[in-house]
Amino acid sequence: MKRIIDAPDAAPTLFPAPDLAQLLAYVRAVWDELRLLSPVWWSAQRETVLVAGFFEALTNDERLMHHGVGFGHLILEASKVKLDATGMPKIKGRTDIVFLHGSHMGPALVMEFKRLNNGSSLRGHYVKEGVRRFVTGQYSPEADLGMMVGLVLGSVATERAALLSHFSKPAVVAAIQSKAMSHPAYGDPSQDTPSVDFDTLHDRAAGCLAAEIRVGHILLER
Repeated sequence: MKRIIDAPDAAPTLFPAPDLAQLLAYVRAVWDELRLLSPVWWSAQRETVLVAGFFEALTNDERLMHHGVGFGHLILEASKVKLDATGMPKIKGRTDIVFLHGSHMGPALVMEFKRLNNGSSLRGHYVKEGVRRFVTGQYSPEADLGMMVGLVLGSVATERAALLSHFSKPAVVAAIQSKAMSHPAYGDPSQDTPSVDFDTLHDRAAGCLAAEIRVGHILLER
C-alpha cells in the first residue's frame, strides 16, 4: 500500500507489507475473540454501535501488545477536511475506522463498515454507500488501498457468493468503474488472504491523487 503525497517531487510513502498483513490479521482475530465473548453490544442493530464496540476492542492496550501491533494507531470516525471553491473548510468524508501508520507522513488505511444480512437491499447499500465512496475519492483519495468490512448477520459463505455475483453485474461494474483482476470484476482470493476475502479494483475520479484503488473486502460473521 502506498500514499501519494501532494507536494512537488515528493515520493510516495509505503505501508510495509508485513505491517499490513499483521494489522489485517489482528482485525479478524479480535472479531473472532468477540464472537466467543458476545459483549453487550454484539446484538445491536445500529451500525454505529457495532463499529464503536469493535473499535473499543481493537484499541485495547493488552490486545495490541499481544498481537504486536505497535506501528501506528487507530482513529474512530476520522474526518477529511477540504477547502471549497470559496476557500471555506468543509468536511469531505467521515470514515468509520482509520489506521494511521507510524512512519513519517505514513499512509492511512481506511476501514469502512457496513451491515449485511444475506439480503439484496443491504448489499446495494454496501456498494453505493461504501465501495463507491472509495471510487469517487470521498475516502482515501491519496491511497491505493482501502478496506470494506461487512458485518454479516447470517452466513458469510452465502453473503460472499452473493456479493461476488452482485459485483459482476454490468450496471454495478459501470457504476463503480471496476477493473478485471483474477475475474472480470473482482479478484478471488484476495491479495491479502486469509485475512481478506476478496478484492475489487477501480478506476477513480480525476481529482484523486491515486488514479486507481484496490478495495479489500473483509466479511465478519455475527
